[in-house]
Amino acid sequence: MTSEIYKKNESSILAAVVFVEWAKNRIHRIEVPNPNLRKRLSWTSFGISIDLCDSIQVLCMSGSKTGAFVLLRSSLENYYRGLWIAYVANEETMKRILEGRETKTLKNLIKIVRAADIPSIETDDLIGLENKVSILDDLAHGGTKAINSRNPGGYEVGSSGMNKNDIFVLLSMSCSTIWLCVEHIIRVSFENEADASLCREEGSILFKKLMDTFEIEGNS
Repeated sequence: MTSEIYKKNESSILAAVVFVEWAKNRIHRIEVPNPNLRKRLSWTSFGISIDLCDSIQVLCMSGSKTGAFVLLRSSLENYYRGLWIAYVANEETMKRILEGRETKTLKNLIKIVRAADIPSIETDDLIGLENKVSILDDLAHGGTKAINSRNPGGYEVGSSGMNKNDIFVLLSMSCSTIWLCVEHIIRVSFENEADASLCREEGSILFKKLMDTFEIEGNS
């Protein structure tokens, strides 16, 4: 059944769905040159992140705020794990990851990636995200912000008061994560820097279209 939140944000949600279709066209069924453990593990983390972002959009359609924020946090953790594996982890660390003997929390992953000073990653973006992690932790694990965002008197199972600002945060962050995951898959696994740069341009165009829907709906 189509929720009221979907009806009110249909153009934004549909613009977000385009990101997933774009990702599929960009990375599905494309042969990876010189496959190795780094490519396998980083691709897996980036791919899981994209899958979770796809699910976030489904939850936005039904207005399921709690589940969507839980998945957003998990998608970011997988994205940063992908960056760690792709650009920072050595061979021994990757073997430990494969054996389940090496793991990092989201906050630690962001700090490690930021300290690595990877040329293709904006430091300011990492700092900005690091500041948002505590809020995502709170919303995902039932902290103060999660409690204050709920109205027990008007509570409905399967929903939790998703509003337009929630939709904006969820769709903007999930779509930008999809965009970045695809870019790094192309750069690391496909070894194609020129195509990764083109991917950045394509993602920028799609993201602007998504942002435009919020301006249009905000003025309607």
